[in-house]
Order: sequence, then C-alpha cells, then structure tokens
Amino acid sequence: ASTVCEATEPLFMLYVTQADCADNCDRTRYDLRYLQGVYPQLAFEERQLPKDEALVVAVGDALGIPEEQRLVTPLVVVGTDYLVGDGVTLDALVSMLTKYVEAGWLGRKTGRGFYDYRGETPVPTR
Repeated sequence: ASTVCEATEPLFMLYVTQADCADNCDRTRYDLRYLQGVYPQLAFEERQLPKDEALVVAVGDALGIPEEQRLVTPLVVVGTDYLVGDGVTLDALVSMLTKYVEAGWLGRKTGRGFYDYRGETPVPTR
C-alpha cells in the first residue's frame, strides 16, 4: 500500500472504539491515518462505546455481525464488510479498501455501496 490511490469519490468508513481498548485501538487509529495518505478519499467517522452503542448495534444488525462481536473493539466497517478485534490489521484494512476502490463501490454518487442506488428504490447490497 505504498502508492496513492487515484479514485476521487469519497470512501466512507465507520471506526468504533472505546476507552479500555487502548493498544489495539491506538494501532488501528494510527493505521487509518496512514491509509488516509494512501487513499486520500477515505473519510472515517469515529464512534465511541458505550455512548454510541445503539448505532453500533443497528449497524451490526444490518450487516449480520454475530451478537458476540458487535461490541468488540476496534470495529471497522466499510460498505457491507467489517473487521473486528484482532482481525483489524493494516493488511486486512488495505484488502478491504482495495476491494471497494477496485469495484467502484464508493457510495451514492457512484450508484453502489452499502446500498445499490441504480434503481428507483435503494436496495441493500447484502
């Protein structure tokens, strides 16, 4: 992941952390900042547990994240994919982001992302 991605449409990511997730979450935050240099269109929104638990549970429901993993941090979501806990590594993040960039699944402006916007009514892609 050493060259800069040429895609121009934003690529949105949800990053969930909590206070007692220190080392793993700090590493993930560092990796995400690094990836913003490689993928300048990457926009991640950081949410904190327990404050944003309702949102995180709703996202977990929508994506089919197993209940026992929904409140494990760090949690990173892009489109219909997620990484959780020790599975959040730089290599896994690069793989997930590359999948979406190469597929052009960058959201509403491109017609596909978490939802397929090509029809009259948005349809979940998962």
